[in-house]
Amino acid sequence: MEETGQRLFEEGGSYHGFQIWLNMPTQYKFSDPTTHLFRGGQLGVLETNQYTATVTLGDLFGAQSSVETLSPAFYYHIQLRPNSKIEIPMDPTHNAFAYMIDEEVELAEQKKLKEHEIALFERGDTHIDLFSEKGANLERIIRSSFS
Repeated sequence: MEETGQRLFEEGGSYHGFQIWLNMPTQYKFSDPTTHLFRGGQLGVLETNQYTATVTLGDLFGAQSSVETLSPAFYYHIQLRPNSKIEIPMDPTHNAFAYMIDEEVELAEQKKLKEHEIALFERGDTHIDLFSEKGANLERIIRSSFS
């Protein structure tokens, strides 16, 4: 749903959202469209001393979303605490990107991903390492290719 909610309407403030479109496998291209609403309890959540991760699609370290997909897709919202890191496993045949919502993270080879930037990771890696000195808030999706 593209709604901000009553609190934002009454108090004002900032609101952001992400709309992600995934390509469908060929055999489903002309299927009738459907809409499903998923609440927080249907999404996987991981809470550690390093990060909080909400698993919107797929699974991560045993936390799993109940959202069904037609092809392998993994989508996470990750909040890193200050001086924290996460090593996200990745299938080397998948595409992956990360979008930085706020602050910054350090990627491989000391490259920085800053607020409102996106990083596209090349296929072939088995994990993605993220480190944040100040704490960070980012979105990440990995998706396999299909014909």
